[in-house]
Amino acid sequence: LTKPRAQELIDLFEKSPEATRRGIVSALGSRVDTMEVLLDALENKKIPKDSVDATTWRQFLSASNWQLLERARRFTKVLDPPENRKELIEKHEALLNPEFIAKANANSGRAIWISKCGNCHKLYGEGGQTGPELTGAQRSNLRYWLENILAPSTVVAENYRTTAIRTLDGRVITGVVVAQTPMELTIQTAQEKLVLAVADIEERVPSELSLMPEGLLEDLDDEKKANLLKYLMSSPQELSK
Repeated sequence: LTKPRAQELIDLFEKSPEATRRGIVSALGSRVDTMEVLLDALENKKIPKDSVDATTWRQFLSASNWQLLERARRFTKVLDPPENRKELIEKHEALLNPEFIAKANANSGRAIWISKCGNCHKLYGEGGQTGPELTGAQRSNLRYWLENILAPSTVVAENYRTTAIRTLDGRVITGVVVAQTPMELTIQTAQEKLVLAVADIEERVPSELSLMPEGLLEDLDDEKKANLLKYLMSSPQELSK
């Protein structure tokens, strides 16, 4: 993806359907040189900041370019330092209290779960397998959910720790390395599984970060957050009523 082509995609953004918009943002966030084009578009309000998802923001951490990272931090809290997470958890715990969640709509929460979580996690036999199974989790514990959603990288099992890869052609890929031979490396990203030739890798940096990015709740209002938590904390029997 060249810079001129990236600019063409930005020009198409406003008139494109939602699925195409997501693809444009993902493509722009996949290379160091086009990350700059994406930031320019955000600063010029050609692309709304809410159109950039948490996974794409995470790519800026993997780009090894502090100037891009500082520019990106003006648009999102996803890239905030970890020490800010405790305050964020406590704020949400006070806001999303049991009384507030009790009034929430679990069915609406399920729709949010499908779009936000279902690609990677399985709950009640539904969803993906990239991340941990959630059915047996501490589902009635609000603090447990807030810590794992708002600060997923605080405690990360080794098999879910990410690696940031930069290829010779400028791509930035963040994911979990699931297999490797002398010739090839297989990496599971949040969206897909990729097989890369080892000879095409310029840099490979292991990380303590989880594949699950921070900021998944950032674009949800308080009612939608409560709906999601109501669904996550409900038993199958409660959901069937």
